[in-house]
Amino acid sequence: LQVLLPAYVSTVDSGNLAGHLLAVAQSLRRLAAQPGTTPADVTHLMALGERCEKLCMAMDFSGLYSSKRHLFHIGLRVHEQALDASFYDLMASESRLTSFLAIAKGDVPRRHWQALGRSFLTVGVTPGLKSWSGSMFEYLMPSLVMMEPDEGLLHVSGLAAVKEQQAYGDAQGLPWGVSESAYFGQDHTLAYQYSPFGVPRLALRRTPPADRVVAPYATVMAVPFDPQQAVANLRQLDQWGARGEYGFVDALDFTVARQPGAQALSLVNTFMAHHQGMSLVALCNVLCDEAPRRWFSSAPLMQAFESLLHEKTPRQIIESADPRALPEPDDAAQSRLYHSRELDPAAAGWQPTQLLSNGRYSVALRANGAGVSRWRSGDKTWNISRWRDDLLRDACGTFIYLRLAG
Repeated sequence: LQVLLPAYVSTVDSGNLAGHLLAVAQSLRRLAAQPGTTPADVTHLMALGERCEKLCMAMDFSGLYSSKRHLFHIGLRVHEQALDASFYDLMASESRLTSFLAIAKGDVPRRHWQALGRSFLTVGVTPGLKSWSGSMFEYLMPSLVMMEPDEGLLHVSGLAAVKEQQAYGDAQGLPWGVSESAYFGQDHTLAYQYSPFGVPRLALRRTPPADRVVAPYATVMAVPFDPQQAVANLRQLDQWGARGEYGFVDALDFTVARQPGAQALSLVNTFMAHHQGMSLVALCNVLCDEAPRRWFSSAPLMQAFESLLHEKTPRQIIESADPRALPEPDDAAQSRLYHSRELDPAAAGWQPTQLLSNGRYSVALRANGAGVSRWRSGDKTWNISRWRDDLLRDACGTFIYLRLAG
């Protein structure tokens, strides 16, 4: 084996590996304790379990953590020795397992859990959290091994996400189950391209309205949450021809612009190991009495911090406004827009400035409301309001906004 170039350390993939290594370690120990296991097998199973746990505990996530933001960076570019500038900053995220495990291991402080954003919505009467892209993967992947209480915020948010995914599929007249996956687009090597897809109402980002890609593994992950509807949806996907030699294909692309002819859809005939693996663990939870969750949660280190997973669902939800779908491009409107220009002569000149001071407290105000407020004590001066001397964009100062409701 060798590292694929460019070398990259993914925060979420590292957390998934560590978390599932710990679950495997616990499963091996339970198997060793079963009646009838030979002494030789007990020794072998316990040694394998010890090795898996050591691999997990040897991973140090502190290098991927920003102590200033109290968040994890997306990853590390190895050859540049540079951390990505973006962060995992949401509770409804595939990085939730990484966050929980790193806190339990002592790699990052417990404060990190509270720093994760919680943007709420309601699906019918069910409260939930918004994710970045509104994909099933973000909500349900951590719950493959994390034992989240039925009445807690995390489990209820998963239920809300599944319900909204089902409603979105019904509204589109398509099978439900949207997540990051391959789609019907290929590069010069004929490899299918990969992208995050999601349900608009669950997403904080703006979701392109034309994208209609259904990922069967998203439905399989939802089986523990709504078995009857999930099985019915899988049967519908089977009727669309989505089952192949190795199980369900990665995706069905219904996007009109990507169809080679007048057909309704294109099958993305590829099988991704991590999506198939998620499906197997989800089915194991259903068929084996939540065995993967019980394995992971039985580790003493996880039990010590399981209170983090008991966060209650709020009784009152202040829902964020739904992001508007991206409008279809209007070439005529765009051409008219570029021929329109407004000039404000007053904005091009020097702004009149008023200075007020009593020796210790000073205020500078411009006619447009921008300015700065300072306090001086001895030889030290503090800015009470932020100041940036920018004649093109006076964006700092004290402003009052009035809004007429209704």
